Amino acid sequence: MKLNPILITVFIAGLLSFSSCEKAARLCGGNDPKNELSWLKVEISRLSLQNKCYTISRSSYNMETVFIISSCEANINSVPLLYLCNGTLINLSESELKEIKFTGKIELIWKSNG
Repeated sequence: MKLNPILITVFIAGLLSFSSCEKAARLCGGNDPKNELSWLKVEISRLSLQNKCYTISRSSYNMETVFIISSCEANINSVPLLYLCNGTLINLSESELKEIKFTGKIELIWKSNG
């Protein structure tokens, strides 16, 4: 039986796209964390009211999804805050933050207009 190369290509492409969607869905907050997580919605609302630039990103650290809240102000040197999926702040020292190794890609999920 001869397999059609076009069908094989379409099948493999479908598996790869499904795999990337499935991977995002396994992260805390799924494909839309800023609307799926109530604590993150509240934090975005709070940060939006300030006239400053902030970003919220998502990654993996120690086998868990983490959210990174950072200032993107040009003249401000600040330490980013890391939160677990449930909104609990991870208490890390400045030196621990400098040495942190994220195990997943860092995905920007929100940026303020400030």
